[in-house]
Amino acid sequence: MPWYYANSGDRQGPVSDEEFIQLISSGRVRDETLVWKQGMPDWRRYAEVASTVGLPPALPLTLEGASGVPATAAPVAPTSAFNPAGTAAAGLIGRQYAGFWLRFAAFVIDTIILGVAGQVVGSLVQATVFPDSLRKLSELREHPESADPAAFAFLFQMMGIMLVVGLAIGIAYDVFFLRRYAATPGKLAVGVRIERADGSPLSTGRIIGRYFGRSLSGLVMCVGYLIAAFDEQKRALHDFICDTRVVKRG
Repeated sequence: MPWYYANSGDRQGPVSDEEFIQLISSGRVRDETLVWKQGMPDWRRYAEVASTVGLPPALPLTLEGASGVPATAAPVAPTSAFNPAGTAAAGLIGRQYAGFWLRFAAFVIDTIILGVAGQVVGSLVQATVFPDSLRKLSELREHPESADPAAFAFLFQMMGIMLVVGLAIGIAYDVFFLRRYAATPGKLAVGVRIERADGSPLSTGRIIGRYFGRSLSGLVMCVGYLIAAFDEQKRALHDFICDTRVVKRG
């Protein structure tokens, strides 16, 4: 798996294992250099992960040349700049994770917004697709004994379409705001954002996966959400599944 490393606050990479070993041998990656690859929960000093590379820790920042005059390795030109939605490697070390109650407050705000949006859009869909739905539902409530298979089929069809509409609204809500702002309105209101372990923004596929992952977190008395109260990085079950972090905005 490719490696990433920090150079003067900029993220460099990806580089292969062979290229990474060459950087270590040349002194460009040192004990204090921040490094990361898939599978690591966060950025780490190279000295902390040197044993996994199979090489000894890198040389100190100051090298003694043959003449006894201190020499330093040549600087590495930046190969990529950070996306505004992400964070610099140096900032990853000091970032603060959003706690359970802060995330809960954001969840409540988003739930209210989605509830209102769902009512508005749902009413429009109901009036357009099922113009006689209110009359038929009223008849079923007043005379339940007169219900026939056709009435139940109509009821289940309407419920199915409304469920699809609700899913579409929820997914569109997350994709639009997370791709544009790295946070939903609820998270913007409480001052947090969602990002990957390396600080990069979420892709559309990961956002959709995280949306359905929240359903798993809600199972069994919302245990998946409660995990965030005990995890060091405040991750809920869907954060573990999708490799995401909810962090406070700087």
